[in-house]
Amino acid sequence: MDAAGRFSVVALVWGAGQATPIRDHVAWCVVGVYEGREREITYAAPPDGSGDEVIRAAVRECEAGEVVWLAPERPNIHRVENGGDSIAISIHVYGTDIARAGNSIRREYREAAG
Repeated sequence: MDAAGRFSVVALVWGAGQATPIRDHVAWCVVGVYEGREREITYAAPPDGSGDEVIRAAVRECEAGEVVWLAPERPNIHRVENGGDSIAISIHVYGTDIARAGNSIRREYREAAG
């Protein structure tokens, strides 16, 4: 963590099949895949912004050495999962003090059926 609380650096180790809930974030984030593969599934929010059901929009496979980013100013509803069958390791730099905030999740969603 930055002494002024402006950002935090976190290393995550993902087991095979491990995934996050579908969510968005309160802060910007840059993620670099160090080892293995991570799959990011992005979602579109309902047009009127109501409810917690979202629609799958795209899937991106991120290999070791790739870097992706997200910002709360643009739609950033997503789920991240280990895209391989062995461990994956990623480095996350969040634009907030994770120790103080607890995490960077703003809200969780669920995927619409169908």
